[in-house]
Amino acid sequence: MAKRNRGNGLQSFLIFITVFLLVIVLALGGMFFMLKRWLEGDFGGESTAPDPSLLDPIGSDEHTGGSEQTTAAPPETAETPETTAAPVQSTVVYEEKSVTEADVHTGDVILVSRVYEYVFPEKSKVTEVYGKRSVSYQLSSATIKLQKKVITALNEMLDDFVEQGGNDDLIVTGGYRDKTEQQEKYNDYVTKHGEEQNAVSAPGAADRHTGLGVDLKVYNDQGVMFSLDESEVYSWVSENCHKYGFVLRYPKNKTDLTGISYTEAKYFRYVGKPHAEIMTSLGMCLEEYVMHLRSYSYAGEHLLFTSADGTEYELYHIPFDSTSPKIAVPKDREYTLSGDNIDGFFVCFAR
Repeated sequence: MAKRNRGNGLQSFLIFITVFLLVIVLALGGMFFMLKRWLEGDFGGESTAPDPSLLDPIGSDEHTGGSEQTTAAPPETAETPETTAAPVQSTVVYEEKSVTEADVHTGDVILVSRVYEYVFPEKSKVTEVYGKRSVSYQLSSATIKLQKKVITALNEMLDDFVEQGGNDDLIVTGGYRDKTEQQEKYNDYVTKHGEEQNAVSAPGAADRHTGLGVDLKVYNDQGVMFSLDESEVYSWVSENCHKYGFVLRYPKNKTDLTGISYTEAKYFRYVGKPHAEIMTSLGMCLEEYVMHLRSYSYAGEHLLFTSADGTEYELYHIPFDSTSPKIAVPKDREYTLSGDNIDGFFVCFAR
C-alpha cells in the first residue's frame, strides 16, 4: 500500500514538473514574440525611414529632402507662409531645364543693390510706356520705358484705383535708366548733397536698370506735384499694390537694409505674383525676401504659401552649376522662374 502511494506521488510530481516547464517555455516564447514586434515598430514605435539622401529627386516622381539645409525662420505673424519639408512621395513630377549663367541675372525677383550690381543683358526688354498706358494716369515724359509686363500690371492697378473712387491725377515720373542716364543723375545728386548721400544709387547698382520699377507721384489740376504719402487719398495704392505684383522697393523702416533713404518711397518695384503677396505678409523688403527664399532648397524644405484667393504655391531656390547647367522644374505644372542676381534661381508654381 505504501509503495503504491509512493508511485502515485512520483507520478504527480513528474506531471507537475512537466506542466511547469511547459508554462515557462510558453511564457518565454510569448515574451520573445512581443519583444520582436516591439523592435519592428508594430506597437507604435517609429520604423526606420530610408535615408532621403540616397534618393535622386531629379527626373523622378519622388520629391526628397536630401540636403541638411538650415532654414531661416519666418517672422511669427498670423499671416506667415507655411513651410514644410519636401515629402518623400509627391504628386509633382520634375524635369530638367537647361539654363545659362546669364539667366541668373534676369527675372522678376533679381536683387540689384550696391552689393549685387546689375548685369546688363545684350538686349534690353524695355519699351516706351507712351502709347501703351491706360487713361488712369499721366506720363511726365514720352520717353519713359518699362518692361511690357510692368506696364500691363500698372495699367490694371491704376484702373482699379480710379474705378474704386481714386483720383486720376497720378503721374509716372520715372522708370528704366541705362547706365549713362544713371551716371548723370548720380553725379548731379552728389554735387548737391555730397558723397555720403543715400538717395541715388551709383550706375550699375541701381534697381532702375531692370525696367521693373516705376516712380509714381501726384500731379493735380493746379500743376502741383507731390508724393503719394502726402495724402490719404492715395494710400490705396501702397496698401493694394501687392495684389498686382508690386512692392515698395525702399520702405521707410528698412533703410538700414536697402541702403536707400525714404525719399525713394514713391518707387514701386514689380516682383510678380505671388512674390509680392508673400513679401507683404512677411513684412520684408526685397533684400530680406531674396535671402529668406534662398534658404529653401529644391532637395530640402520648400516654402508653401496660400494666396488670398486660395491658390496654394510652392517655392524653392536652386543654385546654378556651370558643370551641369540644368535645374529641376515641375513637369506638369505652370511655373515661374527667376534668377536671384547672385548665384541661382527661384522656382514658383501653383500646387
